[in-house]
Amino acid sequence: MKKKFILCSAVLSLMLTTPCTAETIVSEPKFLSDGYVSISGKADEKNSQIALKAAKSGESLEYVSIKETTSDDEGNFSFLFRIPEQINGVSSNGTYSVYITGASTKTDFEYVNFEYMLRKIRAAKSGDELYVIFADPADEDKAALKIMGIAVAELDDKKISSKLNNITNEWFKLCDLENAEMTEVVTVFNRLLGLEYAKLGDAETALKLINPSYDGTEYNSAANKAELGTVMKYNMAFDSLEKFNESYVLANKITEFRKLRSAELIEAIQTYDKYFNFSSSDGYSDYAEMNLTKKGRVADNMSRTIGDSTIKVSEIVNAFESAVKAVKGSGTTSSGGSSGGSSGGRGTGTGSYSSGETVNEYQVEKTQNNTERFSDLSDAEWAVSAINALADKGIISGDDNGKFNPNNNVTREEFTKMVVLACGIYDENAECDFLDVGRDKWYYRYIASATKNGIITGIGGGRFGTAENITREDMAVIIRRAAAASNITFVQNKAYSEFDDSDLIDEYAKESIKELYCAGIINGVGGNMFAPTENSTRAQAAKIIYQAFAKQ
Repeated sequence: MKKKFILCSAVLSLMLTTPCTAETIVSEPKFLSDGYVSISGKADEKNSQIALKAAKSGESLEYVSIKETTSDDEGNFSFLFRIPEQINGVSSNGTYSVYITGASTKTDFEYVNFEYMLRKIRAAKSGDELYVIFADPADEDKAALKIMGIAVAELDDKKISSKLNNITNEWFKLCDLENAEMTEVVTVFNRLLGLEYAKLGDAETALKLINPSYDGTEYNSAANKAELGTVMKYNMAFDSLEKFNESYVLANKITEFRKLRSAELIEAIQTYDKYFNFSSSDGYSDYAEMNLTKKGRVADNMSRTIGDSTIKVSEIVNAFESAVKAVKGSGTTSSGGSSGGSSGGRGTGTGSYSSGETVNEYQVEKTQNNTERFSDLSDAEWAVSAINALADKGIISGDDNGKFNPNNNVTREEFTKMVVLACGIYDENAECDFLDVGRDKWYYRYIASATKNGIITGIGGGRFGTAENITREDMAVIIRRAAAASNITFVQNKAYSEFDDSDLIDEYAKESIKELYCAGIINGVGGNMFAPTENSTRAQAAKIIYQAFAKQ
């Protein structure tokens, strides 16, 4: 096991006397196992005689080590010497002086041997014995504990001293001190110490010592530590380390939720329900009966209420209940869709969706016929049934004016979201690393879910292609991959008839277009043309998704 040391100076730069010149450079020492120390350097003169002497400061000049060497043809030299655990029956911890040639110049470094302290901890037979070690350690013992990683500064806190015996006894129970790695031994102690700070209401110190992790990032490496500390102060559980870690996850969910835009809140009300328990609130039954337009208005009201000052789960739930009450009391009867992420504009959300549910099992609302939902489908009659069916399932939606905007183009992220919802593969824990897909964007989890399932791979250069309109050939490729990821096989019920513009279809898309055509899922645009590079409209996207995944 390697020793750890504290250096009194950041870099040891020694100027040597004869036979070395003032330009001789000496590196900082490297500390090896079993007390060995390595010092190297470069002398101005080649093949010169160099001597090293090392002694513990304050002791007589009975040197711990005396070494001699000769620099090589380039002037390089190195020394290896060992500091014993004890000198004259006393711990070898302390300040050491290193002299190079003639002892006319020296440098100091602080040496701490912690292995003796680790042996004492491992040898303890009870929590009470551990308490004796930690209750009033000598300065050298404190230095050893500090080098090990024990939170020594917090041990001196008078608020904690009365809790120390409880900590050491719990430590003895939880950790196999005799056999565990030193890092585990130290980590468990510091976390138990942090839990005591949590009980005192000191969230910042508790978080620092326990260092919980969320989404692969430890608290001490988090970019928003101050924000999390404030939220944890009001949501912190301290019954056990497990409960504390659960409350840390909750704190992260609160910070995430309060940054969502109104269009994202429709789905978030469901996906975050297991953390905030909206479904048990007074307004949830009324909310569940609302159509997408009303749910969108609830989300709008919530977004105006929730902000950085929202730090408690109860405040989020109250905001939800107040928003539901306001919308319910407004008397609106519109059955149009809310401003969704699949609408003409970007950055908005579609209806509710729960990870793990298939689109056939979860439906937001039902319409009586194909004409009452949206007011602008007269020039897209061929897609009316598909549009209304997908809207029923919360996969697509319209705007606040009851319009679907069927001829608007669909962006790559909007189409990806529709496919993810239609296939029921949304994963709130999915991640992706496209350069143009920020974690704070409404479409992040949808793209990440599709990436995780091998449905999308991007457009090259590490980019997904956000804000770019999806082409008809890309649409076909994504549909085919989504079907494969969902274990769906398309029945080939007709022969393939080559389009007149087949030479314009990219090679990677030809098989997808052929398979979907033979399954009756896609057709051309007229005149035996497929138009592979043209953009897909909202109506076209709805029709192909319905044909592939949602047709009853």
